[in-house]
Amino acid sequence: MLGIVVDVRLKTQKQKDLVEIHVEPYPSPISYKGEYHYRTGSTKQELKGAALERFLLQKRGRRWDDVPEPSFTTRKARPC
Repeated sequence: MLGIVVDVRLKTQKQKDLVEIHVEPYPSPISYKGEYHYRTGSTKQELKGAALERFLLQKRGRRWDDVPEPSFTTRKARPC
């Protein structure tokens, strides 16, 4: 569903079977049903609004002042 690939291994430790799942960091954010989440410690939080914008820009290696404003236009100045 997410389109990510993980490494899954079966390990035995102290006579118990364990499943080890290793996920490499992805260079681009992954959306789940149109929502972006991040994990901090043992909690998962949804990114929204300005925090989501900052996160997406950071993942692209850009900053807010590097992005053009779509509603900005230029006009020729009229002579006085």
